[in-house]
Amino acid sequence: MIGLLYNSNTIAFTYDLNCTRPKHQQDSANSGKLSLVIRQSIAFVELIHYWNKIVMPNTPPPPVEEFMQVDGYLIGFEYTLSLDNGQVLDSNVGKDPMVFHTGEGEMLPALEEEMLAMKEDESKKITLPPEKAYGPIQQEAFREFPLDAIPEEARQVGRKVMSRSPQGDEQMVDVARIEGDKVILDFNHELAGETLCFDIKIINKQQLG
Repeated sequence: MIGLLYNSNTIAFTYDLNCTRPKHQQDSANSGKLSLVIRQSIAFVELIHYWNKIVMPNTPPPPVEEFMQVDGYLIGFEYTLSLDNGQVLDSNVGKDPMVFHTGEGEMLPALEEEMLAMKEDESKKITLPPEKAYGPIQQEAFREFPLDAIPEEARQVGRKVMSRSPQGDEQMVDVARIEGDKVILDFNHELAGETLCFDIKIINKQQLG
């Protein structure tokens, strides 16, 4: 099942890939599933109550050091991001530096590796090919849905809708093609297939731990 949100109206549209009916016509069929979810939620609340009342009072707290031990670096930096054709996509030069904690998956791995090797006040141009950035364009990321799975306002090539996975993850996707009563959505990252050029200056670099 995938939910589609039209970005201008922020209205949810959910579509079941195993059924040709829009979700609002499936409510009665899903009532049993809803009851199951409610029962599971009650059981979960009871489990939390048991944990808080019975288990936790008899469990010694871990040493304070376990909460405070943090490794890696805290890096603040200025950047300008461009495509290899010179088009500037973003920059924070003249603004507050961007700060990230290394080793936490907050940065592209190849970019983080380059910045780890830099010193404070050092500037560097870093170029990442698609393979080290957001990957090449994947044909399997173009997926077909019934046209009525998205609102009429979004039924134009180049428009964007917000997709929602069964796990609740959201991603902005492009309307790539419209073929009769079908729409093909592009789930590739918007920078897939692009070579990214970074002008980086390390403002501060603090070792943690």
